[in-house]
Amino acid sequence: MEYLVNQETIRFLWSALNEKQSYRQTRQMRNCFDKFIKDKWAFRTDLEDALDYADSRLNPNRLELIDLVKAFGMNWELICYRPNVRSISVSEYEAIRVEDAAVLFILLERLGFKVDPSYLVEALLPEIKSRKKKLFSGSELEIFWFYKCRHKTASVDLITEKGRAGSIKQTLKTESGHQITLKSDEESSLISLTVDSPKYRDTRNPYRVQCEDCGMEWYKGDPDSSANHRKEHKKRMAYLDPKPHADLIAEKKKHSAAEWVTTDSPGWKHFEMYTRARAFKREFHYDFIQWQSPKGDDDPNVNGLLLTNQNNAIVGACSFRDRTDKDGIKLWGLDWVWICPKERRTGHLSAVWGELRKRFGDFVVESPVSDEMVAFLEKKNDQILIHRPENRNYKK
Repeated sequence: MEYLVNQETIRFLWSALNEKQSYRQTRQMRNCFDKFIKDKWAFRTDLEDALDYADSRLNPNRLELIDLVKAFGMNWELICYRPNVRSISVSEYEAIRVEDAAVLFILLERLGFKVDPSYLVEALLPEIKSRKKKLFSGSELEIFWFYKCRHKTASVDLITEKGRAGSIKQTLKTESGHQITLKSDEESSLISLTVDSPKYRDTRNPYRVQCEDCGMEWYKGDPDSSANHRKEHKKRMAYLDPKPHADLIAEKKKHSAAEWVTTDSPGWKHFEMYTRARAFKREFHYDFIQWQSPKGDDDPNVNGLLLTNQNNAIVGACSFRDRTDKDGIKLWGLDWVWICPKERRTGHLSAVWGELRKRFGDFVVESPVSDEMVAFLEKKNDQILIHRPENRNYKK
């Protein structure tokens, strides 16, 4: 993280970090923290006292607190106590919000000072961690991640308007293990102050990979992306590498047409149809899923068929819908067909093709039609099904 500061701030911090801490008054510091927590604000005078109690090198007579707070991206605000009914004026005080005060101590610890923000962080964490809280400010996020990132963050860079071009370096290692580098130019103007955390380890940037099994693209090295991949991988493998389906097996014992799905079918059948329709959309990059929802499809004429193997695993599905035109001549449309890659070219569609032709007649295969489907229709001598009846040229 990088902050723009003036030379005086860098000069003070470098000088202070080269000194030894003469005292720490923990009890007095916590009393200040308790006041911050109660008021939800940190008055400037109280904040100066708390810093002095936390680390003697942060004495308010030496530290330009106003400039430092602004450099860290926090805002001083004018606040006042609630006026009485008859009051016509109020006294205003400079203060920062309690969350910003906590982050100020967190950042000073990252710079190598022996301040301890944990007491204040612990008091603020319960409300921030609450499941009801959905949105975080930048300061709240720093508090939320405090223990996870403590002493492990990347470099803190304080730079002046001259940038990073300094050629003269001075280094320092604090008792806490912080590595500090001061840069200046040939005119002795201070350029930058860089502080490396004692436990920081350089990690590779997340990089994009594609799972060979489920096909999902994700960023390796990004915990959130990895977690999303694990979750999505499990969902996708349920239809990419299907196992025997208990509900289907039970249904087959009761009905001979267990694989067929209509608007009145049980919810699990609609879920399986929707899952394959979604896979079809994803693979062929269509705009929408051609099954209403995982809970059902209210089209009274919809006909779905779950394609299964000898182990009673659902390896694919297809869907037919009524495409009868104004002329009233009945016409069905093969809406889509999807079979999991490992089960393709093993005869699943051929095995039911005769039944589909018998049930739906000279249906139309909805466009666009893949090259694989065209080849299949030619093999079955049914390439006329690509066209609507009025566009078909039947051989005499």
